[in-house]
Amino acid sequence: MLGPAIAFGQLGALMQIPEQIGALMGGLADQPLTVLLVVTVVFVITGTFMDSIAQIILFTPLFLPLATQAGVDPITLGIIIVLTCEIGFLTPPVGANLFVAMRLARVPLGAVSVAVLPFLLAYFAVVALVSFVPRVALLLPELMGQAAR
Repeated sequence: MLGPAIAFGQLGALMQIPEQIGALMGGLADQPLTVLLVVTVVFVITGTFMDSIAQIILFTPLFLPLATQAGVDPITLGIIIVLTCEIGFLTPPVGANLFVAMRLARVPLGAVSVAVLPFLLAYFAVVALVSFVPRVALLLPELMGQAAR
């Protein structure tokens, strides 16, 4: 799974796909919240079908140049990517973690899907918080950087 994902990432960079996506989005690529919204939607949708590692390897090279061009900190983008990958893993009806929980709890998929909704809302709230207030995501790295000095 990793081999083709890495090859696709390199091919995308070689073919300048991030630049083409930026041109396709037009002036919207300059708005940090718009870029983060697109990242969130893409990662949540693909997260219901793909593994997180494959998602990160495939899509991060596409979105990182757009995000940095729009002024999004790479740490903030990384946190949003990880959170949205987990949201995709929990999203009914295909989220992989739902099937794990279903087997462990020995309950039907519908019961697990309903039980996970409060957690999905919490995840979306955190993604919104990090998107609108990026300092929240950067607080700990900044404190760690000051402690290392």
